[in-house]
Amino acid sequence: QHDPDCDYETWIMFGMALHHELGDAGFAVWEAWSAEGDKFKDTDDLEQHWQSFGDSANPVTIGSILAMTPASPDEFTDLGPVVDGERDTRGVVYTDPWSEATQKKAEETAERFRFLSLDEMHGRPRPTWLIKDVLPQAAIGTIYGQPAAGKTFVAIDICMALARGHNWRGHDTGQGGALYVAAEDDSGVGLRLDAYVQQHGLDRATLPIKVLPDAPNVLDKEQRAALRLTTIAAAKEVDAKVIVIDTLASVTPGADENAATDMSLLVDYCKTLHRDTGALVLLVHHEGKSSGKGPRGWSGLYGAFEVELYVADVGSGIHEVTVEKIKNAPSGAVFPFRLLPIPLDVFDDDAINSCVIEHFPDRESGDGTSQHKFTHRQRQAYDLLDAMQNLVGIEITWDAAVEEISEQLPLPKTGKRDRRRDRARELLKWIVDRRLARRDGDFVRLTKRDSDVSETIH
Repeated sequence: QHDPDCDYETWIMFGMALHHELGDAGFAVWEAWSAEGDKFKDTDDLEQHWQSFGDSANPVTIGSILAMTPASPDEFTDLGPVVDGERDTRGVVYTDPWSEATQKKAEETAERFRFLSLDEMHGRPRPTWLIKDVLPQAAIGTIYGQPAAGKTFVAIDICMALARGHNWRGHDTGQGGALYVAAEDDSGVGLRLDAYVQQHGLDRATLPIKVLPDAPNVLDKEQRAALRLTTIAAAKEVDAKVIVIDTLASVTPGADENAATDMSLLVDYCKTLHRDTGALVLLVHHEGKSSGKGPRGWSGLYGAFEVELYVADVGSGIHEVTVEKIKNAPSGAVFPFRLLPIPLDVFDDDAINSCVIEHFPDRESGDGTSQHKFTHRQRQAYDLLDAMQNLVGIEITWDAAVEEISEQLPLPKTGKRDRRRDRARELLKWIVDRRLARRDGDFVRLTKRDSDVSETIH
C-alpha cells in the first residue's frame, strides 16, 4: 500500500523494520518492493544500506509500518444511527454534539461570542497605555539586547517612572506598582535600585516596588504554582502594572530556547500572570547571535510579544532604546541615554558603585543631520550597503541592495505577509533622504562613507 518512491527516511524505516522482523529473509522483500520504484538504483546499493542496520535497544518494528498504513472502508463496522447517551459493546457512551442538553449549554454561553455592530465596536474601550506610545497595557513584552547593553537599567528606569507616576522621555506615564524578579543578579539589581533612589532623592518606603531576589524555575510545576500565588499577593499589595522577569534564561534553566515546547509553556505562564494581576509581564532577554535578528530563540516568541524594546550600546558611551515592535502604535522611536556612575558606599575600604540612566535629547550636528538618530536596523542597513559597495565597486543596483537588506530582517510570524522587502526599501529610502547615499536610476551608492559619518551616527 506504500509508494516505493516515498521519501528517503520512510524508505529506510521500512528496511529497518523488515530487517528486525524477518532477518536476512527481509532483504528480498525490501528489494522486490524497492525495485518497483523509479528511485531504485541496484542491489549493491540496497545491500550497503542493509548491512548498516544493526541491533538496537529501541528497534523499528513492523508496527511502525502498520501505523502508517491507511485502513480500507471494509475494515470499518457500520454502527448505525448514533443515539445520544447510548453505550456500545465496550461501554463507551456516544455523545451527540448537537443533543438538546449540549445545545442548551451552548445557548447559555453564546453571549460571549456575540457579533457586534460597528457602532457597538466603536463604543468599546480604546487601547490604554502604561507609557504613551512606548509601553502598552498588554499581556507580555520584552526588553532585549546584547550583554552589557543596559537592559536591566532600562527595566528599572521604567519601573521607577511608573512607581512615581513620572513622565518618561516626554511621554505620559500612568502610576502603579511594579514587581521585579531579579533572577539573574539580585545583588546587582539591588545596587541599581539604590543608585536610582539616591540619585533622585527618593524615599524607599514610599515606592510601590517589590523585588524577588531568587530564580524560580517556571518549567517546574510546583515552583510555577508557588510563584503564581506569591505574585498575585504581591501584585495586590502594590497595585502592580508591570512584572519584570530578569532574565528569561534564568527562570528557564536547562530549557531549549528554540523549542516550542519549553518556550510556549513560558509564554502561557506569563499570560496567566497577566490574567491574574492585569500587569504587563516584561521578559528581559538576549538578542540572537546575529545582530538585527530579534530576540534569541523560538520564533513564536516574536508573535507572543506585544511590545519589544531593543537596547543597544552604539559606541562612544551612548546607548539607545528602540521601540522595535508595539501594539496599536507606530514603532521605530529611539531614545538615547548614557549610564551615569553613582558612588553608593564603602565596604572593606572598597568603593561600591552603580549607575543610573541619564536621558538626553537628540542633538543636531553642524551639517544639519541629526545625531543619535540611527536605529540599529538603520545602522545595519547602512553597514550592509557599505560592505556591498566595498565588494562590488562604487555602484550597486537598488534591487540587489533591497534583497541583501531584507535577508537580514526577522522572518514574519506565521500567517503574516512577508514585508521584509518593503521594510528594506524604507530603510534604503531613509539613508538616501539623509543624503548619506544617492540613487541614480537603478543604482545606489554611498555619498559619505563610514569614516565621514561616524560622528553623525554616534
